[in-house]
Amino acid sequence: MPMFDYRCRACGQTFEHLTRPDHDAACPACQSRDLEKLLSNFKVGPPVPTPAQKEAEKIRRAGWVPIGRPQRNRR
Repeated sequence: MPMFDYRCRACGQTFEHLTRPDHDAACPACQSRDLEKLLSNFKVGPPVPTPAQKEAEKIRRAGWVPIGRPQRNRR
């Protein structure tokens, strides 16, 4: 379900609302339904490294040199 930003035309309050099909947005301050939908901003952060990537970075910083890929036990 999408979240939208709204501004109340009656009192000027700006708020976010999780939109549901069976529920209309209303101003939390004055309960007015005379709302203006705003253009929402979103933030995308840097990718979070996986534990394997963190370990590889530690090894690289320590100066170790990887020698090939580990072999599986084949039975």
